[in-house]
Amino acid sequence: NELCSFKPRITSVHRGCDGNVRDGDGNEKVLGVQACIAEKDKEISRLKELLEIEKRRVDSKRKKASETWKLL
Repeated sequence: NELCSFKPRITSVHRGCDGNVRDGDGNEKVLGVQACIAEKDKEISRLKELLEIEKRRVDSKRKKASETWKLL
């Protein structure tokens, strides 16, 4: 299971001063992480909104059940 849908692409490969091969631009990875965070923040907000809707629905049913119980 993946954390987010962002897939960084390697734009170039070069050797650093130390001779090690480096892939692409580090900024692209940072932007990818930021995009992933933004995506997850949106999902969290959507889920919180759904939770509040569900809480109101349950509270309404609970209230109706209580009123019906009192009538019996």
